Amino acid sequence: MNESPSYLRLGQQPAPDGGYTLDHFRELLVRLEARLRHYESSGDARAVFQLTYFTFSQQIFKALQERRFRDQAFATDMACRFVGIYETQLALWAARDPGQCRTWQVAFGRMEAGEANLMQAMLLGMNAHINFDLSFCALGSCRQFDDLQAARSSAGLMGVRGVPVSRYEDFLVINRVGWESVPLIQETVLGRHNPLLALGNRLVEGWTTEAGEELLITSRDAAWIKTLLMLHARDEAELSLVARLIDRMGEAWATLTGALTLNPFGASDAWSQWQERGHRLEPELVDGLVAMAIDDFPVAELLLRELAFAGASAPDVALRLVASGRPRLAASFCAQLFRSAPEAQQAALQALLVSGRREGITLARTLCEQGVTLPESCGSAMSLSHHAVLADRLQLQRWLRAPELLDRPLLRRALHDTDHRLARLAPELPDETRTEPSQSLTANDHAQLNHHPDRWLRLCAQHTLAAHTEQTAMQTLIERVLFLKETALFLEADPADLLPVAESMEPLDFDAGERILAAGGASTGLHVVVHGTVRVEQRRAGASITVARLGRGEAMGELALLNGSDVTADCVADGPVQTLRLSADELGRLLHQHPRMSVALLRVLARRLADTTRKVAESRPG
Repeated sequence: MNESPSYLRLGQQPAPDGGYTLDHFRELLVRLEARLRHYESSGDARAVFQLTYFTFSQQIFKALQERRFRDQAFATDMACRFVGIYETQLALWAARDPGQCRTWQVAFGRMEAGEANLMQAMLLGMNAHINFDLSFCALGSCRQFDDLQAARSSAGLMGVRGVPVSRYEDFLVINRVGWESVPLIQETVLGRHNPLLALGNRLVEGWTTEAGEELLITSRDAAWIKTLLMLHARDEAELSLVARLIDRMGEAWATLTGALTLNPFGASDAWSQWQERGHRLEPELVDGLVAMAIDDFPVAELLLRELAFAGASAPDVALRLVASGRPRLAASFCAQLFRSAPEAQQAALQALLVSGRREGITLARTLCEQGVTLPESCGSAMSLSHHAVLADRLQLQRWLRAPELLDRPLLRRALHDTDHRLARLAPELPDETRTEPSQSLTANDHAQLNHHPDRWLRLCAQHTLAAHTEQTAMQTLIERVLFLKETALFLEADPADLLPVAESMEPLDFDAGERILAAGGASTGLHVVVHGTVRVEQRRAGASITVARLGRGEAMGELALLNGSDVTADCVADGPVQTLRLSADELGRLLHQHPRMSVALLRVLARRLADTTRKVAESRPG
């Protein structure tokens, strides 16, 4: 990597003994004001952003005094780190430290060279402060308050994308203070540095305030995504990759501020650089980030969203994701790409989709299967994909009529499941397929089934077409998928999607009277009952009440996982009980990738709440 260690240590220092306080923040405000006076007296162009940030910081101090934050200590820590990082960036620039991020190098360099007008100077500093510093500031505060381990292990179950809810709420308050401050910042900065522009701004204050608020809202969302990527980095290598992506994008945004000029050539050049922002991403950086996504990075979809927006090579990234068995991630990447990527990358992906190449057809089919709406110019790609899917359905239905599959229910079910999924993409079939005579499976058919791209079908085929079958791990896996498919929780999931779930579930055995989950303790995971009965007991008025009995296919422990709370009831084995346990990480990943399962889970929870309410009401005296 190119950055020095100081690049990754920004804002990561431990807080003073007792933590940062309002007195610490007050001292920082005094330093900000002193530096502002120095910049203004010396004619330093950095005075524009210094005044912008000082005005905003005063409003944050006021919000802290008014106790507007849910976690005052955390908000104070963030505010102090924010100022501290800014002061560090100033020192790095003064020392011409090669490890300083490019985002601030561009900002300070253009101000020092006199290349930035009033609006550009304001935005250059705001961009670097929000799109770079803020992520490191939040990372340092979360480390200080010991949130990092929870974020990395929760896979999205804890609050908003793996961090406590209070952190996100306070993050929103900070930004709310920001857009409440827009009129004051405009009046203060423009009034001091360009009275004529300030007068003109008053005439259009409503429009400029609304535009400023919209800019801050957009920046807030982008900054939160960057913060999440930093929080979920699993080691220093991943942290370095994410930080470099953040810096390259911050640098690209900095060049775009060049469009705020009356010089048409300068504006055109800035826009061209913005459209070619993907050139700032080194190939090894893109390779490393895509490898992180493929390796099941907890917030992989957000990482790919940023890569798409940054202008990474669309065909290369999308095809690599598909080839690595991550079609949903590929679809998510392409959907974001069609919304916000540079025009050249959108055109490159469209060219691949309509090329007729096998890889293009595979990718188009994946996008259609995942419900991604393609641009109208990709109509031919959808047609190509449609014909490919139709051919698959014809083959599947021919196999279903093969006489030797009549006594192979596993394989027939896999064929039906696969055909059902494809039917959503190509629902019509030519009439002649209905009268096509039955045909026996050829050696080529056996080979196609055994190497079919659908893993669920392939597993079933390899098991049922074998000459001699035994009780193998493959058979156990298939049976486990079929069992899960019959439960209320996994009813709406496709078998192919359940395969990784079934593989990750751990079988556990419990003796009669043994506690599977204990009230007041942490959930050990989502348990699905395979054999036996489980009593769900709660303490009411000093007595233990059985509020439910769970049998085969019913789940427990999911509510505590979802809200990060303790288990609310004892779950006790009535007799010998066997369960399949799914960890919190796997459940979070599953719900994130398959929203329909979230609906099924809510139904289970709603039904259980109604049953529990009824049981408790019946147990009350009188």
